[in-house]
Amino acid sequence: MRSGLQAGFIVALAVLGLVIPICSIGEHHPWKQPKNKNSKGTKKNIKVPKPKFVVGIDDALRKGQAVFSSDASAPDLKVVPDTEVDILSEYGTISRTSFSRKGYSARSVTRCGTKEPKGKVKIPRKIKPWKISKRRRGKKRNKRSNKPLRTIPINFHVIYSEEYYQYPNVGGKLDRARIESQIASLNNAYSGAVSKDSVDTRIRFTLNNVSYTDNTTWFFYCDYYFDVIKKEVVVDPATTLNLISCRPFGGFGGWATLPYLDIPEDDYRNAVFINHDAVKGSNKYPYWTQGYTAVHEIGHYLGLYHTFHDYKCHAADDETGGDGVSDTPPEVTYGLRCKDIGRDTCKGDTNDTIVPPYNGKDPVTNFMDYTEDSCMFEFTAGQAAVLNNVTASKRPSLILN
Repeated sequence: MRSGLQAGFIVALAVLGLVIPICSIGEHHPWKQPKNKNSKGTKKNIKVPKPKFVVGIDDALRKGQAVFSSDASAPDLKVVPDTEVDILSEYGTISRTSFSRKGYSARSVTRCGTKEPKGKVKIPRKIKPWKISKRRRGKKRNKRSNKPLRTIPINFHVIYSEEYYQYPNVGGKLDRARIESQIASLNNAYSGAVSKDSVDTRIRFTLNNVSYTDNTTWFFYCDYYFDVIKKEVVVDPATTLNLISCRPFGGFGGWATLPYLDIPEDDYRNAVFINHDAVKGSNKYPYWTQGYTAVHEIGHYLGLYHTFHDYKCHAADDETGGDGVSDTPPEVTYGLRCKDIGRDTCKGDTNDTIVPPYNGKDPVTNFMDYTEDSCMFEFTAGQAAVLNNVTASKRPSLILN
């Protein structure tokens, strides 16, 4: 009897237009922005529109794929596969949760959404392990190389919402000065200028073109629509690196297409996404101030794995273990904050799992770890070799000179 009365009550409300429709995206309820005061002192609650999903998205949502979360208080997020996510989801797991978006319901921010292949890495080799400068031996890491520079042009695509641009830190319409600042940050990182402990990778970047696309749904849900977005905006993927900024609903700092997926150079899927709040010059989050999320994601795009790949201790001179680079000490998990500097999750001696002279403390300050920007400042000689070898073999047309 009660259920019948309840049903009748709901029908009556529906007739009156008082029933709130069930969210079409299941657990992904549109989050609300914190209340902002405008110039007149009034408050406005910003509601992000629901996405209009492509065919088959609801079924993918029901299957779901939980995003790894180190924050026990944060509910599981889900990545909804679109046309290309199937390729990404075959490889590895999504990254850690670093910190929560204050005021956003059930959303978390993660440094990286790039999915790496599980198991042993396969990296093209043109150097011998013993030629890589040894870590922790007191040698200067930033010794200048005589190798020629390899310059990579960047097409920067800004996905934004003009409708929401009036609100602070929402619309995502990056100006050219900020984009140029991000390119400068990339060059500082890849040249070794950030720290004396870093090497010059001999890779540089130049801004080729900037495009703007006003699409509110794409902007707020680019981690759902990334394949559609890439089809629309990516230009000359074989000869230019396409970097796309937006505001991922899942909170990712960025993600990239790995060069090991047997995707042709000229395929539109070759691109890098970056959260507009992680672009250099943002003051939204205290951990993403220097633009190093793009440094990290482009590292993936050019062949580097996370320094904690596979989350295991391994013989550091085993180039199929961990990230496949001999001079990045193994670590069993990522670093999150500057306070993690100095930790050693893989300890041992000649009779243990770690082989000197490569044993050392966790490479928390490496650009391919997860620490905050203020403590992220180095590439190793081994990583520089991988970057150059993989780019030459997997993305040869990308090099401008």
